[in-house]
Amino acid sequence: MAAGCEVVLATGRRLQSVQPIAAQLGISTVILTDGTLIYDFQQSRPLYERTLSPRHVKIGVDVTVAVGMSPILYESPIIGGRMITGPRETEGPETAMFLGHRPDVVRLPIVELTRVEQVIAIISIGNEEQVDLLAAAARALAEFTIVRWHPSTVGYHHDTVTFAPLETSKGQALRWLAAERKIPMSATLAIGDYENDVSLLAAAGVGIAMGNAVASVKEVARDIVADNESDGVAEAIDRWVLGIPDTIALD
Repeated sequence: MAAGCEVVLATGRRLQSVQPIAAQLGISTVILTDGTLIYDFQQSRPLYERTLSPRHVKIGVDVTVAVGMSPILYESPIIGGRMITGPRETEGPETAMFLGHRPDVVRLPIVELTRVEQVIAIISIGNEEQVDLLAAAARALAEFTIVRWHPSTVGYHHDTVTFAPLETSKGQALRWLAAERKIPMSATLAIGDYENDVSLLAAAGVGIAMGNAVASVKEVARDIVADNESDGVAEAIDRWVLGIPDTIALD
């Protein structure tokens, strides 16, 4: 940032979990929930937001319940940013562990979940077989952007599916933000390691894969740096960003 670059965090996380990290780093702009939201902490407001239509909320809830899983709805931070899910008796052990004692969880009858407004994403957590079945059913609908997460240290710790609006991605959000701030895409750099980073690296002028990245990320990357435990991000910044003005760097 001292070199004149704009640094943005791009993540699958929600606003609440990113805010303390961004504050510690002095970063004001973040891309959240895999590109459904761009938030500016200095202005305390979203700059860009994509939400699921009421029809798509109902479809997402119905298909999740049909395979025996509990949908978790991520509400827009404009109206509270809560997690909204069904009764405890409908959730499996993986969902129960994920929700834990989170203070912002709201529980509603399943039928009321289909009527929740301003939902930016739906996630569902379960065992491997359940999640594979749900991911296949969701992709067959061709109504959502779907990310199927396998347990890892770089994403969800359980098998998970995320539903987001069509044509929503970190890469699309980067394009929007660069255009908004009049930064050419050729002057952008992105660093990533998981499948939700593929669009980000593909969109950026320079896409860099972490050493621990999954194969799909490495395939679109211009270069590969050290892994998460070996200062790979610092390596990428040293090699590709410092001394290059007007660059957005994302991780």
